[in-house]
Amino acid sequence: MFRFFSELRVEKLALAGRAATSARPRRAPLRPADKRSRLKKEAFGPEALAAMSEAFEAAFKALQDTGRPNVVPEAIAGRIIAAAKLGERDPVRLREAALRKPD
Repeated sequence: MFRFFSELRVEKLALAGRAATSARPRRAPLRPADKRSRLKKEAFGPEALAAMSEAFEAAFKALQDTGRPNVVPEAIAGRIIAAAKLGERDPVRLREAALRKPD
C-alpha cells in the first residue's frame, strides 16, 4: 500500500512540475546579431573611451581627496557615460559632469 501512495505522489509531482514549467512563457535566446546590434548602440570609440577613463580617474581621485572615501564608482561612471552619450568628449568637461550635483 505504501508503494502505491508513493508512486501516486511521484506521479502527481511530475504532473505538477510539467504544468508549472509549461505555464511559464519562454523567451527566445538572443541571437548573435541581436547582441551585436544592442552593443553597437552603446559602443564608444577608442578616443571617447580614453577621455572617459581619464575623466573617471580624475573625478574619483578628486572625491577621495576631499575626504569622501565612500564614493560609489558606479555613480561617477554613470554620469560620465550619460555626458558621453550626449556627445561630450572633453575629459575636463566629463569630469565636471561626474562631479556636478544631480538635478
